Amino acid sequence: MRFADLLSAYVKEETISEEIDNNIIEIAKSQSLLPLLYPITTNPKFKAYYISGALDDERFRNLKDFVTDLFDKNNIAHLYVKGAIIQEFYPDSAIRTRGDVDVLVKEDDLSRARIILENNGFCEDKDSDCAHHIGYFKDGIELELHFRLWEDADGKEIGKVYNNAFAYSNIYKDMEYKMDDTYHFVFAIAHFARHLRYGAGLRYMLDFYYMMKKTNIDKELLHRLLKKFDLLILYNNILNVIDVMFDFKYEDYMKKDINYFIDYMSSYGIHGNYHNDTHQTSVRKHKFRHFLNRVFLLDKAYRISRFPKMGKHWYLYPLCIILHTLYLIFNKLPKFFILLFKSNNRKKLYKDLGI
Repeated sequence: MRFADLLSAYVKEETISEEIDNNIIEIAKSQSLLPLLYPITTNPKFKAYYISGALDDERFRNLKDFVTDLFDKNNIAHLYVKGAIIQEFYPDSAIRTRGDVDVLVKEDDLSRARIILENNGFCEDKDSDCAHHIGYFKDGIELELHFRLWEDADGKEIGKVYNNAFAYSNIYKDMEYKMDDTYHFVFAIAHFARHLRYGAGLRYMLDFYYMMKKTNIDKELLHRLLKKFDLLILYNNILNVIDVMFDFKYEDYMKKDINYFIDYMSSYGIHGNYHNDTHQTSVRKHKFRHFLNRVFLLDKAYRISRFPKMGKHWYLYPLCIILHTLYLIFNKLPKFFILLFKSNNRKKLYKDLGI
């Protein structure tokens, strides 16, 4: 039995009578889908996984509600993306476990949002160094406070659209916005493509299946965006997998042997190495652009995220560079050498995957 068969059984509301061995359990763990084992087997030994998933689901919901309440009271427009939205399309949200909560605020509100979070028990992840979000922790849960959704080094055209995400969103309630279904679906595919470069799991296929089933996607706009972002090959692969695994044909597509794609995702955890011997550090499409921005703090929003007080003033820019350079030397130098000099020996695979 392949792990993909379990996902197929869950979608079709079937029960698996075959014994689930330890290898399948380990894969389910790496794919963040342990809670799924109970409903497809009804085996009492898996009930604890489901209960744990349900409790985690409640904790994440409580944190999201807490953040929403804080931002509503302080008139901060905010927008949730990825798991916080996608899990609502599952028949049972406890199945779709999460690792963090992703919320976007406008760049002009970033400083105020940080102060509000820090005054209400959130602790900043000082080891985090990301050009599009700041990490916070509260009650053991990570909150990614985004001031943008995309780094140019992962695709400038995508960044032009999604770093203006509020323009493609509508007010849901009070100060909370929701992104248009089509734009969020394409964002999920682009996010998946970025993770595929260093391994991504099969749970994404469940995400795409339920998004296709439960949201109102404008197919004309969908294809226009996918073409613009060079994601049509990947989308065709996803349609193949969805049809093969779940007997669901969303639209016409070019049929191809997709087993290598399923095996590739099965061999990785949800966001990286599980037991794949060919795992490598992510090779970005635009390495030099990424390097320049990270070293010289060329992006103002990223500079302010690193140095909230100094980053706002141009005359303090040299001091920011000195402090940031010291940080990189002592914390990030090995990764930068890998980023710049490690060759991409998987170009054919990436081409076949559509990334």
